[in-house]
Amino acid sequence: MNKEINISCENESNLVIKVNEIDEYNFFYATISIKKDWFQAQTKFIFSYEELQNLSKQIKELLKDRKGKAEFIDDIIKVHFDIVLDEFTGSVGINGRIKKCLNDESSIKFSLMSDYYTLEQVDHSIDGIFLEYKGLGKTTDWRN
Repeated sequence: MNKEINISCENESNLVIKVNEIDEYNFFYATISIKKDWFQAQTKFIFSYEELQNLSKQIKELLKDRKGKAEFIDDIIKVHFDIVLDEFTGSVGINGRIKKCLNDESSIKFSLMSDYYTLEQVDHSIDGIFLEYKGLGKTTDWRN
């Protein structure tokens, strides 16, 4: 599985989550990359099917209501970000932090700006991951 969730932002900044593989326990192995101004940060992390499903549900609510907040936190809190949609301007703020290593308390905080259209693209990208996941014959029941 090689799928991406690409959030294009202002000033050629972006946040990319590249899903590399999925294991038999329904955990996704991914890389997150953040590019902003003069820096780029990247780390590998693991998240569950349920975490992606929760993010998808929140983003669909944002798109439907045209306002609100979605939050993503992986199981071990290596990656955390919020997506906030402003109902008046349609602008999308993405704020969060990533840790390079769990043994180190240092982290990089980031703040990016995007738009409603990009949020729709993110929703379609997540749906694409779910389609490929089901195409692999996966289920959300780890006992199968």
